[in-house]
Amino acid sequence: MKLDRAKRTLKNFDYLLFGAVAALVSIGIVFIHSASAWRGQWGELVQPVDYASKQLQWAVISVGVFFVILVPRYSRLKPFSIPFYLIVLAVLVVTLFIGTGPERAPVRRWIQIRIGGRRIADIQPSQLMEVALVGALAKYLMFKEVVRIRHILAVFAMTAVPMLLILKQPDLGTALLFIPLPLVMLFAAGARVRHLAWFVGLGAGMMPFFWVFIMKSYQKMRFLAWIEPYKYEKNAGWQYIHSRIAVGSGGLFGMGLGRGTQNSLKYLSENRTDFIFAVINEEWGFLGALLIVILYLVIILCGLGIAARTRDPFGRLLLVGVVALLATQVFINMGMNIGLMPITGLTLPFISYGGSSLLASFVAVGIMMNVAVHPVMVLSRDRF
Repeated sequence: MKLDRAKRTLKNFDYLLFGAVAALVSIGIVFIHSASAWRGQWGELVQPVDYASKQLQWAVISVGVFFVILVPRYSRLKPFSIPFYLIVLAVLVVTLFIGTGPERAPVRRWIQIRIGGRRIADIQPSQLMEVALVGALAKYLMFKEVVRIRHILAVFAMTAVPMLLILKQPDLGTALLFIPLPLVMLFAAGARVRHLAWFVGLGAGMMPFFWVFIMKSYQKMRFLAWIEPYKYEKNAGWQYIHSRIAVGSGGLFGMGLGRGTQNSLKYLSENRTDFIFAVINEEWGFLGALLIVILYLVIILCGLGIAARTRDPFGRLLLVGVVALLATQVFINMGMNIGLMPITGLTLPFISYGGSSLLASFVAVGIMMNVAVHPVMVLSRDRF
């Protein structure tokens, strides 16, 4: 029985999807190494901290978690979707009281895990909520024959509560990931486009309220610096200006690995995390950046292809939600690197340095692959 299950897993395993992920992780490690270097007194490259080796360790752990996720059939987790969402919601509330953040910053995003007084790890509950919310929405919408206004209201309420808690931390970047999620999942579940358009218009009308009462002063400054970066070039506009310089100076083929001036001379801050795509543009040029975009498109199209083949409503909605989150994060990060979006502090999946970011990305792909290797035949209406 176990042998048959293993054969079925190997048969349904999406090797193209996993290959694209492996390529992005490998490229990420190379550029994390490049972004961590700086020029010493005599012009030589010095590596003060080997962040690339740390990322490699997290990659090994993340791949292990990925294969663990493939073991249980995803449909068995269906009854736990709503309880898991509620538990993570409670953890988000607790984070506002006992959470930690960067030194001297009024931020509460992580919960420290300690055993015997020793710090083991930091957990970011907002990233757990990404998976929890997708599962909860998929469970709620899976067998709705007609998606009515009350269902749409319920979905937006389930999304708005964690968004407000995450904004309170504050973490605008993660909160922005949740904006397209309910729209995409409602559309996949059969909601009428005109109903969704009404809610989009309502959300747009609330933007002045959001600006005045929700956004912090430094977040407003980032938006203003996005509009007029040279007016704020000594503070909030610095990253915009130098990320654009890095992208533009790369040309078609780039300046060469480790030879980007904005990167190696540290004009580009957060170069191994939020702005690593600008580093890739500077050192690999337009063609290197195009390769990254193609690899992400492969992952997104593979996910949508698995969703199209899945007859189980829960599995299909789960896939659509995960793909929407991944695509939104890629779009926002690349957008702020090339100047199309304000800075929000989001990492680039599979490439940016960070253990929790890499692990969360592998969990997302693990869910996609689980639906592929464990097909569940459930009769549903064709209109779904």
